[in-house]
Amino acid sequence: MPFTAVCTYCGKGKVRAPRKMIGRSATCPSCNMSFTLSMPDSSADAEDKSELEINIPVNNLSSLAVPAPSTRSSDIRERLVTMHEPVTQDTIPSVTVNAPTTPSIPAIPSLPAIAPSVPMTFAPPSDPNLSLIPGLIGLSLGGLALLSTQVTVYGRWIALGLSAIGLIFGLLAIINVYLEKRIPFAATGLNALILFLVLLFPGWLGQKPLWVFEKVEDPTIVRAVDPSTGLGITADWIDIAKSTWQQDDVRISLASITAGPVEFTNAQNQRRVTKDRFLQITLKLENFGVSRKIDFRGWEINPKPPEVAPKLTDSEGRMIAFKALETGAEVPGWQPAPATLFPGKSSQQLFLFEIPEKGIQYLHFELPGSPFGGKDPVRLQIPRASLPWK
Repeated sequence: MPFTAVCTYCGKGKVRAPRKMIGRSATCPSCNMSFTLSMPDSSADAEDKSELEINIPVNNLSSLAVPAPSTRSSDIRERLVTMHEPVTQDTIPSVTVNAPTTPSIPAIPSLPAIAPSVPMTFAPPSDPNLSLIPGLIGLSLGGLALLSTQVTVYGRWIALGLSAIGLIFGLLAIINVYLEKRIPFAATGLNALILFLVLLFPGWLGQKPLWVFEKVEDPTIVRAVDPSTGLGITADWIDIAKSTWQQDDVRISLASITAGPVEFTNAQNQRRVTKDRFLQITLKLENFGVSRKIDFRGWEINPKPPEVAPKLTDSEGRMIAFKALETGAEVPGWQPAPATLFPGKSSQQLFLFEIPEKGIQYLHFELPGSPFGGKDPVRLQIPRASLPWK
């Protein structure tokens, strides 16, 4: 007998199917969802009624005014009891109730057999040797300490700090390592060696001893400064071939020294060359400071009193005379114009002298300091090796 199943999703779609389809799946014509076919409650009552069969003996049909068959056996018994006729076992109708059929459940398709998974085992990593870490750090710090002694001005103090820290790391590594490990011992030994050298033998690393401190000298004192190292010593006469003359922010050095004719430009702007040979000395004055400027007006050969003129003498004490060019002659650097020298700037001046006699050991060149604001004279010694003749 067919029945009508209502969609359990939307409640609107209905599917009419035979009873043997109960428990199977169908597609809702309204929402297109797949649902399981089942009979509604009203259909179930109707089914119960249709399945209920009452077997009553024929001889008692005339005496029974039985209404329409009921779907429940309890209702039948109640109606029989209400009758006034005696009721016996023979008069009680036998009721046979056929239970509704159980809907068939579709077989669940068998799933493919899954092979049991094999548990994966991971070998735990071997414990790292953590003692190598501080050892490597100690070696690195020792190398940096050694390099710092050659790089910066304060390399001594940087080396002390780095090697001390590296020594600590090396000792920590020794505590936590087996005796056959060498890296921690190497780190400890390297940093200990650097500490030993920096403290006791700094000269091996190109450093000065810690207990020797340079005395801060008065900048107004004249010093002979080595151009390669910047170190200076006090001296009366400065060997201009090896050092520069320095006082405060002023440095004076020998730019050139030659002997020969002089090329000049006359008053008519014509180029000329002198017939005589001259000793030509060129000095360079430089502002070596960082803040103040220097007003340099140049040295005059014939200054007005109380100014003092430059003078050149040989090792025998003989005066070397100045040489002058014709009126209106111009030579680069000879009798320069006054100039303001800012830090890092310089100016050069050319001096012309007679050729000294041969056989002298040196020349003394003395100039006043007033042209650049100095109080002390500039005293330069030109050794025989720097003279243009031997």
